[in-house]
Amino acid sequence: MRLGRRVMQYAALSAVAGVFALLALLDGGWSEMLLVIAAYSIINFIIQSLIQPKFVADAVNITLTLSFVSVIFWTFVIGPLGAILAVPLTTAVLINRALRRRADAR
Repeated sequence: MRLGRRVMQYAALSAVAGVFALLALLDGGWSEMLLVIAAYSIINFIIQSLIQPKFVADAVNITLTLSFVSVIFWTFVIGPLGAILAVPLTTAVLINRALRRRADAR
């Protein structure tokens, strides 16, 4: 369900950026359209690569570095699906590890 909402969110944002790019093309020409696309790409990169991982890492109580490493690791292991499931899988591994340590301590 969350993945569906996420896909719809990105589709809506891309559609909005496409509309603005088309309007820039009609109003200012190719250079203005390319400027709008470049600005959208830079803003989107900053949000998705720098800001969003920080909030996700804080929400699931893992470090930002572990969040990035988990995306790289799970993408290598599972493929593109691993990139989507990286933080939940890493959190599951950490919970499993903590439960095993607690069981061993008893």
